[in-house]
Amino acid sequence: MYSARISGDEFVFLINTYTKRQESQAMLQQALNTLACPVNVSGIQVQLSASIGVSFYPQLQDSTRATLAPS
Repeated sequence: MYSARISGDEFVFLINTYTKRQESQAMLQQALNTLACPVNVSGIQVQLSASIGVSFYPQLQDSTRATLAPS
Protein backbone atom coordinates (compact mmCIF):
# COMPACT_ATOMS: atom_id res chain seq x y z
CA MET A 1 0.00 0.00 0.00
CA TYR A 2 1.20 3.50 -0.83
CA SER A 3 -0.10 6.74 0.65
CA ALA A 4 0.14 10.45 -0.05
CA ARG A 5 -1.06 13.51 1.80
CA ILE A 6 -2.97 15.76 -0.60
CA SER A 7 -3.84 18.59 1.80
CA GLY A 8 -4.52 19.16 5.49
CA ASP A 9 -7.37 16.68 5.64
CA GLU A 10 -7.14 14.67 2.42
CA PHE A 11 -5.16 11.49 1.93
CA VAL A 12 -4.78 9.03 -0.94
CA PHE A 13 -4.08 5.33 -0.53
CA LEU A 14 -3.09 3.20 -3.49
CA ILE A 15 -3.76 -0.41 -2.57
CA ASN A 16 -2.47 -2.97 -5.00
CA THR A 17 -3.13 -6.16 -3.03
CA TYR A 18 -6.87 -6.57 -3.63
CA THR A 19 -8.17 -8.17 -6.78
CA LYS A 20 -11.91 -8.02 -6.03
CA ARG A 21 -14.10 -5.20 -4.77
CA GLN A 22 -15.49 -7.42 -2.00
CA GLU A 23 -11.97 -7.92 -0.60
CA SER A 24 -11.45 -4.19 -0.25
CA GLN A 25 -14.82 -3.47 1.38
CA ALA A 26 -13.86 -5.15 4.67
CA MET A 27 -10.60 -3.18 4.86
CA LEU A 28 -12.37 0.10 4.09
CA GLN A 29 -15.03 -0.55 6.74
CA GLN A 30 -12.32 -1.39 9.28
CA ALA A 31 -10.59 1.93 8.51
CA LEU A 32 -13.84 3.85 9.10
CA ASN A 33 -14.51 1.94 12.33
CA THR A 34 -11.00 2.62 13.61
CA LEU A 35 -11.30 6.34 12.88
CA ALA A 36 -14.64 6.46 14.72
CA CYS A 37 -13.12 5.16 17.99
CA PRO A 38 -12.98 7.98 20.58
CA VAL A 39 -9.52 9.04 21.77
CA ASN A 40 -8.37 11.30 24.62
CA VAL A 41 -6.35 14.36 23.64
CA SER A 42 -5.11 16.33 26.65
CA GLY A 43 -8.07 15.13 28.69
CA ILE A 44 -10.64 15.90 26.00
CA GLN A 45 -12.47 13.06 24.29
CA VAL A 46 -12.30 13.46 20.51
CA GLN A 47 -14.13 11.40 17.91
CA LEU A 48 -13.41 11.60 14.18
CA SER A 49 -15.42 10.72 11.13
CA ALA A 50 -14.38 10.23 7.54
CA SER A 51 -15.69 9.61 4.08
CA ILE A 52 -14.08 7.40 1.48
CA GLY A 53 -14.15 7.52 -2.30
CA VAL A 54 -12.90 4.52 -4.24
CA SER A 55 -11.70 3.96 -7.80
CA PHE A 56 -10.85 0.55 -9.16
CA TYR A 57 -8.37 0.08 -11.98
CA PRO A 58 -8.37 -1.59 -14.43
CA GLN A 59 -12.03 -1.41 -15.31
CA LEU A 60 -14.04 -3.07 -18.06
CA GLN A 61 -14.05 0.13 -20.11
CA ASP A 62 -11.00 2.22 -20.93
CA SER A 63 -10.07 4.72 -18.21
CA THR A 64 -8.58 8.14 -18.70
CA ARG A 65 -6.94 10.51 -16.27
CA ALA A 66 -10.18 12.52 -16.17
CA THR A 67 -12.24 9.50 -15.10
CA LEU A 68 -9.80 8.55 -12.32
CA ALA A 69 -9.07 12.04 -10.92
CA PRO A 70 -11.47 13.69 -8.47
CA SER A 71 -13.24 16.75 -9.81
